Amino acid sequence: MVKAAAYYNVSLFEFQSDLTVLGTTQKLDFINSDFLEDLKTLYHGDMHNNLNFKHFSPDALNARIKDGDNITFSIFHMNIHSLNKNGDELCQFLSTINHNFNILVLSKIWLYNITMYRNVIPGYTFYYDLPLESYVGGIGIYIKSSLSHCIVDC
Repeated sequence: MVKAAAYYNVSLFEFQSDLTVLGTTQKLDFINSDFLEDLKTLYHGDMHNNLNFKHFSPDALNARIKDGDNITFSIFHMNIHSLNKNGDELCQFLSTINHNFNILVLSKIWLYNITMYRNVIPGYTFYYDLPLESYVGGIGIYIKSSLSHCIVDC
């Protein structure tokens, strides 16, 4: 049996502090002003209140995803703590879920045998970014192949 864990929540004070510089209302240089205002609106709006970041067992998640639900976009995140070690368990877990997520985000994928995971999940394109000076860490993203997407270099 998988135990459900609490979800992470940020207080309004923490949120506003992260979006300001040294406690002033001056906006960060790298943040688009419109985007900042959109974030504040989102935080206070119904959409934010309806987001659900809880952890679920496969059975609990399947119970929440009902037949006929009109889910237009979905993202799954997991701290995989080594894709090489836990990739099979991830595939088993995903096979028990009655939903095909649009995007699967995996943190701490680690470097070991990473290229062999390109085609592990059929119907998805795999992208990853690994730390330059470590074997641990990194992020992997599986994007549903039917989604129009492109890589943007920063």
